[in-house]
Amino acid sequence: LYPKDLEVIRATAELYTLLDPSHALLFWKQAVETGGVMMDRYRWIETALLANNIQEANLALADLESVAPDSVQTRYLKARVLMAEGRYAEALKICEALIELDQAPEGLPFLYVQLTQLSPDTQINAEGVAYLRKLAQRDDALGLQALRYLTRYPGNTKEDWIIIIEGLKTHPDAERFDQLLALSQEYRVSGNSEALLEHARKLFDTKNLSELVELGRWLNKQSLYAQTAELITEQQALQRRDLLLIWLDALAVTNQWQLIHRILDKPGIPLDPFLRHLFMARVYLEEGEARRAALEWDKVRINASNDPEKLWFLVDYAERLGLVTEVRETLEALTRVPSAMRQAYEAWVVFEIGQKNTRGLNAVLEKMHGFYRKDQAVLSDLLYTDFLLQKEEASALKQARELVDKDPSMLAYRVTLALGLLRANDASEALKLLQVPGIQWEQVRPNWRAVYVAVLKANGDNALAQELEFTIPMQELLLEERALF
Repeated sequence: LYPKDLEVIRATAELYTLLDPSHALLFWKQAVETGGVMMDRYRWIETALLANNIQEANLALADLESVAPDSVQTRYLKARVLMAEGRYAEALKICEALIELDQAPEGLPFLYVQLTQLSPDTQINAEGVAYLRKLAQRDDALGLQALRYLTRYPGNTKEDWIIIIEGLKTHPDAERFDQLLALSQEYRVSGNSEALLEHARKLFDTKNLSELVELGRWLNKQSLYAQTAELITEQQALQRRDLLLIWLDALAVTNQWQLIHRILDKPGIPLDPFLRHLFMARVYLEEGEARRAALEWDKVRINASNDPEKLWFLVDYAERLGLVTEVRETLEALTRVPSAMRQAYEAWVVFEIGQKNTRGLNAVLEKMHGFYRKDQAVLSDLLYTDFLLQKEEASALKQARELVDKDPSMLAYRVTLALGLLRANDASEALKLLQVPGIQWEQVRPNWRAVYVAVLKANGDNALAQELEFTIPMQELLLEERALF
C-alpha cells in the first residue's frame, strides 16, 4: 500500500466509514489535504455526522465553505450540521431556500420534512406534511420514498391511508416490500384477513420454501397466526428449521398444543436440543404437567450451557411467560459467565424491583457487591435496601456517610444516607442532607421522592410532604418504600 496515494487513502476511508466512522475521519481529512476533491470534502462532513462528531463536522464544513461557500451542496451540508447541533430553525431556513431550486441535493426533501416536524409552529408542521404528500404523487424513486415516509406519519386519516395504499400498489418502482406495506396498512383499515392472505399469496411462490418462510414471517408480524398455521403444511415445516419455528410460533399462539407435542416427539426434527426442550417445557406447562415442565427447563439450561445468547433468550422467554423461578435461575447462570456477569446482575436487579421483592433485591445486590467492591453505586444501592429492611448493620451508616463525603453531588448517595438517618431517628440531619438548592423533587425518581416525603413528615412539614406525595406513582414503589409514609 502507498500511504500517500489518494485512491488508497480514499479506499481506507470508505472501509472505516463502514466499520467505524470515527476512525475514518482522519483518512477523509487526509484525502482532502492530498487531493482537494469536492466529493471527499462532502464525505468528510457526512462521516463526521455519522460518527456524531459535531466538532469535526464543523471543521470539515469550514474547509468546504472556504472553497465553495455558496454552492448548493455546501448549504445543504451546513443545514445538516446545524440540525445535528439542534439549531433546527436555522437549518430549516436554509432548506426552505434550497427546496425551490431545480437541482436540489438528493436528501434535501426529506431533511426539509424532518425539520418541519421539529418546529413548534403547527403551521410549519402542516406545510411539511403537505409537501410530502405532493412528493408522493410523483412516479419516480422520490415519490416512492415519500409514500414510505407517509406510512410512518401518525396523523394520517382514513382517506389519507386509502391514497397512500393505492400509491404503493400502483407505483411503477414499487417492490414487494412496498406491496406488503400497502397490504398491511389496508388490513388495518379494512380488517379483512381473508382478502389480505389472498393478495399476499400472489406476491410469493409458496412452492418455494424460502418464499414460504418470508410469507409466514410476514403473516406472523401482522398477528395473523391462524393463517400461518393453515398456510404451512406439516411436511413443509419439517424440511427447514426457520420454517418450523415460524409454524410452531403460529401453532402456539393459536393454542394447538397437542399438535406441537406430537411434532416435538418426532425423531430428527430440524431443531437443536435447546429449542426442542424449550418448546417442550412450554407444552407441558400448557398441559398442566408442572413436574415434567421443570425437568424440561433443566434440560434447556444444560443445553444452553454458558452460551450467553441462549441464556438471554431463555430469560426473555421465561419472563414473557411469567416464570419467575426460571428467570432467577437463568440470570444466576448468566452471572457465572464472565462476559455477561455485569449485565446479568443489572438485569437481575431490575427484575427483582419489578417483582417488588425487596429481600430478593437486597440478596442480589449483596452478591453483586461481592464482585464489584469498588463500585460506589452498587454499595449505595445495597445500603439503601439494608436500611429499607431495617437490617442491624453497625457499619452501614458509616459507609453511607463515606459515600456522601467522597461525592456529595450524587443525590443517590444523599438519599441512601438520609434513609439511614431516618431509620436511626435522626430526621433533622436527614432533612439537612436533602435540602440541596436546585433539586426539582417532583422530577426525581419516585423512590427518592418517597424518602424525601418521609423525611419531611418526620420533621413536621406535612403540607410540602402531601403536595409532593401526590406526584409519586405508588405502583412503582417497593412495599417498604410505601410504608415509609
